[in-house]
Amino acid sequence: MFARPELSLPGGEALELWLRAHDGIRLRGILGRSLMALPEPELRLELLASGETGTLEWDEISRGRADLLFEPPPSRRLEDRVLDTVRICQATRAVTGVPSGPLRLVLEGSKATDELQIADRLLSAGWI
Repeated sequence: MFARPELSLPGGEALELWLRAHDGIRLRGILGRSLMALPEPELRLELLASGETGTLEWDEISRGRADLLFEPPPSRRLEDRVLDTVRICQATRAVTGVPSGPLRLVLEGSKATDELQIADRLLSAGWI
């Protein structure tokens, strides 16, 4: 984890997460979390294309919802993309302090890709 103070706001913190996937590939994401509100079992996850930048939703973050901008590695099979998504969600849960149990992903209509829908089902049902 690396602090990103240029992306943070008062009462909120932005962190850059780097972790390894199950096969050793580097996963990278930007996490926004509240330093004041209790964490909610909800995570907004936005997938970014290579080099694309997203925006953290600070209004929702201030209420306790975590916000994650995730840039998945290119050219991955569906199985690997699902595992990558679950892995970064689990890392986000650990960093934000969301207790174990169901975690609901907030998916944005047209951006609800197959890997996000599968990961949401696994996490929201409490299977992972």
